[in-house]
Amino acid sequence: MLRGCSEAPIGSEHRANPESRNSHPQREPMQNHQDAKGACIASNHASVVPATTAYLRLDFDDVGRGGANTMDGCWLVDVNQNGNVDRGLCFSISSTANLASSITTTLFTCNDSSSTTCGGDAAVASSAVCAFNNATADADQLTDCDAGDDDLAVECSASLADLGWISGTVSLIQGCTSTSAQPNSATFDCFGSPGAPLIIDPQTGSNVPVELEFFVIE
Repeated sequence: MLRGCSEAPIGSEHRANPESRNSHPQREPMQNHQDAKGACIASNHASVVPATTAYLRLDFDDVGRGGANTMDGCWLVDVNQNGNVDRGLCFSISSTANLASSITTTLFTCNDSSSTTCGGDAAVASSAVCAFNNATADADQLTDCDAGDDDLAVECSASLADLGWISGTVSLIQGCTSTSAQPNSATFDCFGSPGAPLIIDPQTGSNVPVELEFFVIE
């Protein structure tokens, strides 16, 4: 269980496999496919109430990529509880010698018009930052999962103010690996869906689900 994530209640498990437009338990390798192994969400509720920061994590089934290929992903966020996308938080990882070497983070505003895309996407300045291998400089960061040596953890830290949150819950409609660091790019492996988002409650500190099962796609 990840530090920074609340443990599931006794007798229940908040676990799921990644959903994907291309996903099934076994499949032929796809060019530029980016397999995800797991995800986790948390907030800094233990330090301040209501929470002011969300922590969002995706794990890849690789530690880097060759050539000029990047490892990309995006989170689609709903902060006004109407089921539509208000923000897109994306990252892109570059590699050197097949090992991740640098990462960029971009926050997008969306026009709250769709549950599946970031309508009217526009990149904006923010304090949001994503880091690989949990290199974020914050005591509340999520720690490395016990998922083996051949994976790469990417953790994003975003203030709820930057995400546009005022009250209620924060819904992570989807967290996906994707073809680029743009919220409307094609996706590969996804956690959450428009009908079943991941949820952070800044008032109570409750996160549902807290951790999603690591799942290696052959």
